[in-house]
Amino acid sequence: MVVMRAHIPLLAAAVVALVLSPSVSAKPAPLVEPAPGEGANVPGMVYGAVINTACDGEFPFGRSSKGLTLACVTVGKDDDGNTLRSWVRSVPLAGVRQPMGLCENEYGMAALSPQSEAMLCMPQARQGPPMWAVDPDL
Repeated sequence: MVVMRAHIPLLAAAVVALVLSPSVSAKPAPLVEPAPGEGANVPGMVYGAVINTACDGEFPFGRSSKGLTLACVTVGKDDDGNTLRSWVRSVPLAGVRQPMGLCENEYGMAALSPQSEAMLCMPQARQGPPMWAVDPDL
């Protein structure tokens, strides 16, 4: 019994050190390379996203394990009025771009603004050049 009491402070110190130290298994998600034609990866992208599963909306773009570009979109509300979001296929990503910047060579693509907002390259006026516009639905 005396021997066991002598080990309790050591055991307690080991438990405290284990709890306070960073987890060895806490690694960032591995980078998934884009599949051909899927565009670029962007900062903060969610890797390992799965089509038609729930997402929290914290970041608008994800990449599936097969390299497909996904977007986290609002799909409705539940009975309590909470917003429901899901991963869906996205157009290819151009990368990080400035809102209202010209995007003639990236027409139909998506991009991320420096403020982490989802944007689409689309016409802004009749016969005007396409520009990056923040998409409030993402």
